[in-house]
Amino acid sequence: RKEKYFYLNKKSYFCKLNLKKDMSKLRYTSLKQLLRQILFLCLPSILMIYILIHAVSEYIPVLNYNQHIFQTIYFAAGILISCIFYSFRFKFLPSSIILLLLLEIISAGLDNFALGEFDSFFLSIDFMLFRTLFLSGYVCGWGFSRSKYFPAILSTVLLITGVMVTALSGEITFKFLLKNFAPVPVFAFYIIFMNELLRNTDEKELRSWIKPVRGLVIYSVAMCLLLFLTFKVFNKDIKTLEVKWEEGISDDSGKSSLYKILPDSSVQMKQSIQINDNLNREQNGENIALFVAYVDNFFPETEIPNPLYFVSEYLPLFDDYTETFEADSAMPKNDLFSPDPSAIPLYFTASDESVIENGMSQKYRKIVEAEVYKIKISPMEFTAPSTAFYCQPIAVKNDLKNKYNSAYRAKMWVSELNSAYFVYNNISHDFDMQLFQEQRFDILRKVADFKNVDTAFVNYYTKYPQNKVYDTVRKISETIINEAKAKTPIDKILAIRDYFMQQDEFGLPLFKYSDVATTVPPGSRILNFLLNEHVGNCTYYAGSTLLMLRAAGIPARIATGYAVVDRSSNNKGWYWIYSKQAHAWVQVFFPEYGWLDFDTTFGDSEQSEAPQTDGTPPLDPQKAWFAATGEVLKVDTIKEIVRFNVGKLVYFDKEYQLESAADLQLDISLAALYKDSAKIKIEDIVKGDKGLALSFTQPENLVQQENSTIEHILRNLPQPVPIDEFRLENKHKEKQKTVEQIINRLQSKHSIVFIVVMCAVVLIILLIVTLSIPYIIFLIYSRRAKSISDPGAEAYYSYRAATFLLYQMGYFRKDLTPLQYAGQLVDPELGTSFEAFTATYLKVKYARQTLTNEDSQRILTFYLPFEQAVMSKISFRKRFLHFLNIYNTLEFFTKPK
Repeated sequence: RKEKYFYLNKKSYFCKLNLKKDMSKLRYTSLKQLLRQILFLCLPSILMIYILIHAVSEYIPVLNYNQHIFQTIYFAAGILISCIFYSFRFKFLPSSIILLLLLEIISAGLDNFALGEFDSFFLSIDFMLFRTLFLSGYVCGWGFSRSKYFPAILSTVLLITGVMVTALSGEITFKFLLKNFAPVPVFAFYIIFMNELLRNTDEKELRSWIKPVRGLVIYSVAMCLLLFLTFKVFNKDIKTLEVKWEEGISDDSGKSSLYKILPDSSVQMKQSIQINDNLNREQNGENIALFVAYVDNFFPETEIPNPLYFVSEYLPLFDDYTETFEADSAMPKNDLFSPDPSAIPLYFTASDESVIENGMSQKYRKIVEAEVYKIKISPMEFTAPSTAFYCQPIAVKNDLKNKYNSAYRAKMWVSELNSAYFVYNNISHDFDMQLFQEQRFDILRKVADFKNVDTAFVNYYTKYPQNKVYDTVRKISETIINEAKAKTPIDKILAIRDYFMQQDEFGLPLFKYSDVATTVPPGSRILNFLLNEHVGNCTYYAGSTLLMLRAAGIPARIATGYAVVDRSSNNKGWYWIYSKQAHAWVQVFFPEYGWLDFDTTFGDSEQSEAPQTDGTPPLDPQKAWFAATGEVLKVDTIKEIVRFNVGKLVYFDKEYQLESAADLQLDISLAALYKDSAKIKIEDIVKGDKGLALSFTQPENLVQQENSTIEHILRNLPQPVPIDEFRLENKHKEKQKTVEQIINRLQSKHSIVFIVVMCAVVLIILLIVTLSIPYIIFLIYSRRAKSISDPGAEAYYSYRAATFLLYQMGYFRKDLTPLQYAGQLVDPELGTSFEAFTATYLKVKYARQTLTNEDSQRILTFYLPFEQAVMSKISFRKRFLHFLNIYNTLEFFTKPK
C-alpha cells in the first residue's frame, strides 16, 4: 500500500507539472507585449506596404493609383486584427478556415448587390483585391505573434519584390532607387533586428519600453548615415549608370509617358502622365500608323476640313511630388465617355447623353459624326473628339481585315469654336485662318469671369499645388498677364500663348520642341523648362500651361489623345494618325461654351509629317440591315440552318429590345463563321452558344417601312433570314477583361465605398459576437445552475456559474485555495455565503459521503441568492464593462484547475 501510495503521488506530481507546462503555453500575450508588437512591427509594416503598393501600381494596374490609402487600410485591418486575435493563443488553422469560409460567403453574395450589367463582376474584382491584401496582413499579424522565423521570411519576400519592381520599371535613377528600392532593404533588416530585440526584452523590466525605442532611434540614425554615405560616395557612378541606362533604352519601343504597349502589341492611352525627359512615341524605331478616321467637320460654308483632336483621357489631378497628371473618375461634371467598343455587339450602340449635360455648353454647338478604323490601337480603346456620347461598332470588309482590326462610329457634341488649330497650331501663314481665329476670340471675350459657375467646380479645376517651388510659376503667370494687361480669360490665355511664342535676340523661337530633354534637372522639370532650358516635349508645354492658367484662376485640365492634322488633298475629312501624334494638351472651360482645346506645344513638326503617303482610306463602309444577338437553340448541319433565340435586334440601323425572346431561323450556308477572330466550321456551333448574326446584303423583296413595330418586322423577315456573318461569343469573355478596364471600375466611388462598408459591417458583427461571448457563457452556466434539481449535478453547475461570474467581475483566485478564495476574498467583499457552499461542493467532489439534508438544501438554495447579491453589489455600468472583457473569460478557462 505504501509503494502504491508513493507511486500515485509521484504520478500526480508529474501530471501537475506537465499541466502547468501546458497551461503556460496557452497563456495569452500580455497587453504590453501586444502594444510593442503593434507599434514596432505592425505599423512599420503598414507603412512599407503603402510604399510598395505605390511603387508597383504602375506594373500591377489593379492597384489603382487613386486608391492607395484604401488598399493600405485593407492590409492594416488584416495585420492588426490578426495580431490582436492571435495574442490570445487561438489555433491558426481552425480560425483561418473559418475566416476563409466567411470571405467566400461574402464573395458569393456579391451578385445580389449588382448595380449594372457588369457590376457583379467588378465588385468581385474589388473584393478580390480586398481579400488578397487583408489576408496578406492577416498572415503577417499571425507571423509576428507566433513565429520566430517569420520576419526573416518576410524580409526575403520583400527583397525579391523590390528587385522585381526595379527590373520591371526599367529605370535606374537616384530618385527612383531612393524612393522605391531603398526602403525595402532598410525595412527588411529593421524587422529582423526589432523582432529579436522584442523577443529578448523582459516585459517585467522597468526598461521594457526604453529598449525598443532606443533600438529604433539607433537603427534609424545608422540607416540614414549609411544611405547618405552610400549615395555620397557612389554618386558619380550612379549618375553615369543613369546616363548609360537612358542611352540603352532610348530606342525601346515600349517607353512612352503617354501610351503603353499591351501584350498583343496594340496601343492604349495611360491614365496618368509624368513630365518626362524621354518621350519615345515610336515602336521598334518606326512612326507607325495607329488608326484612320473620318470626321464630318468642316469650316462653315467651305469644304476646308476642320480637324479636331481625338481625346482618350482627361487628367485633372496633379501630383506635385512626382510631377504627374492623373485621371479622376470622381471629377465634378465628368464629361468623358469611355465605352469598350469590343464589348458592344456589331451595329448595336452604347450612348451616354449625360456627358453632354456635364459639358455645360449650350452655345455654338453641333453634332458631328466620325468613323474610326483601328490599325494598332487596342480594340478596347475608345477615342474621339470631345464631347463624344455615342459609339456603334461596325464591321470591317473582308478584304480590309488584314489592315484594320476593328472599327466604330462615334457621335460628338462639338463646339463650333473648337479646332485642332485652336489657338495657333500651324496656321500663322494662313490669313483666312487667322481672321477666323480672331472672330472666335471676339466671341469668347464675352466671358468676363467665372462668378456664375459652381464654386466647387471652379475650385476643383483651379486647384494649385501648395508648394513653394510652384510659387515661381504663379509669379511668372501673374507677370505675363499683367504685362499684357489682359482682363478676360481668353486674353489671359492668349498672353500665355505669346509667352511660348517668344523669340530670342536672333529672331529664333525661344521655346523649342524635343522628345528628349537636353539635361536632367535636379529639381522641378517644369520650372527648369520655363526658366532655363526652354526645351521639352508636349508634357512640358501642357503641364506648364495648366499651372499658369490655374494660377490665373482659369479652370483647366490636361487631355491626352492624338493630335490631328489635315494632310490629304483628295479625301477631305479623312485623317491618318501615327504614333508620333500621341499628344497631351490643355483644355480650358468657358461658361456656356464648355471645354475648348488649347494647345501651346510649339514646333512639333513631326505631328504634321507622315513617314509615308497616307494611302487610301476605307471609303465604302459596310452597312448591316440586320443584326441580332441571342442564343443557339438548334443547329441543322445538313441544311445549314440555325434556330436562334433573339433578344436584341438592329433593323436598318434602328435598335429594338424584345420584351420576350423570338425564335428565328437563320440561313448560314453562305455566312462567314467566327469565334472571336478565328474562323470556325458549322460543326463547331452547339446548342447554348451565344452569338451575333449579321446580314449586309438586303433581300430584293424586303422593303424598309418607317415606324414599323417589332412585331411587324418579325413577321416580314424572310424565313430563314440570310446571314453573311455569324460570330460566336467567347463564354469566358467577361473574365478576360483587361486590367485597365478593372481600374476604371475600381475608380468608381460606389464600389470602393460598398466594399469598405461591407467589410466594416462584417468586422463590427465579428466584434459584437466576440464581445458577447462572456455574457453568453454566463447565461448558459446560470441557466444550468437554476434548472437542475439533482444536488450533485447542481453543485457542479452552481460552482462553475459562481466562479465564472466572479472571474468576469474581476475576482481572480490566483494562488489561493478554493476555500481561502471564498472565505478571504469573495464573502468579505460581496456579503455572500460562498465559503459554506464551497466546502459542501468540495465534499461532493472529493469525498464519497452521503449528503445530509442540510448539505442538499444548501446546494439547492445557493446560486440564485448568490447571483442577486453579486449583482446588487456591482453597478450595472461596471457589470456591462466587465462582461465585455474577453481577457477575464480567458483567465477563467486557463486558470490552474
